[in-house]
Amino acid sequence: MLDGITRDTLLKSLDKFGFCLIEKEISATDIDFFDSAFLCGTSIKIKPISKINKIGFNIINENVLKVIEI
Repeated sequence: MLDGITRDTLLKSLDKFGFCLIEKEISATDIDFFDSAFLCGTSIKIKPISKINKIGFNIINENVLKVIEI
């Protein structure tokens, strides 16, 4: 994860919503166990990911919607 203003804002805000952040390297097989995923950046803000390879995610997941509101 690259440093940036959007990232910093997101990380500071996650605690307010009761999320516990763990930063670590993951493998492609770890994705099978994810409930959701998103990208963040200055131009796109926070964008939910609907699919990685053949693994689909619910982009209207309650947790993703909370993160998008940040």
